[in-house]
Amino acid sequence: MLKTYLNKALSLFFILGFLFIPLTFYGLDFQYLLTRFFFLKPVAFIQDHFFAYAIQRIDFSSDTVGLNILLWLLLAISFFVVLLLNVFKVNSSKIIPFFKSLSAYYVAAILLKYGFDKIFKQQFYLPEPNILYTNFGNLTKDILYWSTIGTSYTYSLVTGIIEVLTAILILVKRTRIFGFCLAIGVLVNILLINFSFDISVKTFTAFLLGVVVFNVYPYLEIIYAFFVRHKQAQLITSPQHTNGVYKWISVFLSIGLICYSLSPYISAGNFNDDNAERPFYMAHIA
Repeated sequence: MLKTYLNKALSLFFILGFLFIPLTFYGLDFQYLLTRFFFLKPVAFIQDHFFAYAIQRIDFSSDTVGLNILLWLLLAISFFVVLLLNVFKVNSSKIIPFFKSLSAYYVAAILLKYGFDKIFKQQFYLPEPNILYTNFGNLTKDILYWSTIGTSYTYSLVTGIIEVLTAILILVKRTRIFGFCLAIGVLVNILLINFSFDISVKTFTAFLLGVVVFNVYPYLEIIYAFFVRHKQAQLITSPQHTNGVYKWISVFLSIGLICYSLSPYISAGNFNDDNAERPFYMAHIA
């Protein structure tokens, strides 16, 4: 009973996180407006009374006090809502399967976005002139890491391909758990880099890692039996996810997600930012 309650509450928490953690990819800001509408005042109240040292402007970006307060509020709301549903005997059995389906597309979308950014050299771009003409000792750890990685096209390409392939494995129902297992490795590495070099997406990366681990957790015994004890093991597929309608919807959603993720690079015609036009002194360095 307690285990079911926890699973439902955490599933609802992650669903609310998908909805209210603002993502501004490709200029979309509806999540930010939605989050401000519902949570700006309660978050501001808590921040003003308990975190007076924090930056006053609340924008819910990663690693800010505002985002951390938001996540704790969403967690409290999730546990309270599921408790109410249990008390009033409301059927909440769909929360967990809905989370599992939604989380696959959410995580895949993030991996596709950052994977293609790396493949097309949009994330780890070549260092800008102001960085190149700054003394080594005056660079912060995050700028130093970002600029150094930006000088290698091969590293950016390979890590991008890994993230995109992981996303595709997650989108395919048959390989989803394997994809989530790979995603754990990808996100643990990213989280370690973020903490080690003080890169400011720690909170969001930790949230994504939590989503992926929560998806893999029910299958740990099967994974252990197969890889460690070398026993035959089979993942159980939910019956409602095996019908033809769901498969076609899944195919169209997956293709649409991949096309949408590729659209900015196709519209810009820039498939390798290292080749983009730069000032004369930058061109010689590149």
